[in-house]
Amino acid sequence: MIWELRKTGLQAEAERPISVYYDGQLVGAFTADLLVNDRLEFKKKFRVRKQESVSL
Repeated sequence: MIWELRKTGLQAEAERPISVYYDGQLVGAFTADLLVNDRLEFKKKFRVRKQESVSL
């Protein structure tokens, strides 16, 4: 996906470390999956559990 974004002229980076600040203080850090034109792109990840049917 990075290559396709770059081919269209966008600036794209994967796995970029990001420092997180609150009220001027460093409060943490994480690694961004994808940055496009210096904006964070994210997707919500979730798991679906199989629900079992129970007959009574």
